[in-house]
Amino acid sequence: MIRVVVYLVFVVGMLGCLPKVYFNQSFSSPERVPISKDGYVALPNGENFDASLILEVERITPRDISVIKIHGTYLIVSEGFKHLWAVFPISGDKAKVKRISFLKDNASFSNPVFEVSSQSRCVIFKFATEDGFKSVFVDKDGDVDERKCDDD
Repeated sequence: MIRVVVYLVFVVGMLGCLPKVYFNQSFSSPERVPISKDGYVALPNGENFDASLILEVERITPRDISVIKIHGTYLIVSEGFKHLWAVFPISGDKAKVKRISFLKDNASFSNPVFEVSSQSRCVIFKFATEDGFKSVFVDKDGDVDERKCDDD
């Protein structure tokens, strides 16, 4: 019995010395998800939403979209989109949608990619332009900054 107690004290003491990692539940990993024929997007967490308004504005229906979650907001884009989109779940089955425009007229995204920033409050959005690849920082409110993540 004493041997078991000593062993448990040793194990518990060793666990306290192990390196710690922290879960960042404010972000999801970037994902590519399909769009159904009727315009619905099934998000990786099991939620889904009707993207028909977004597809109507974009005037294209891609096979899939790129999505990432940042502090409760979903950022959405696809190859050929002219805008980045933020979807804000507000309650129950309701959400608000924000169109984020920062491209030149008639330009569209090519090779769009999301990356989780080392900063705690934004996502890095990368895409190709006529001049090469460009990166911008996008926060949970859908605000874009070309130079930095506002970490207030």
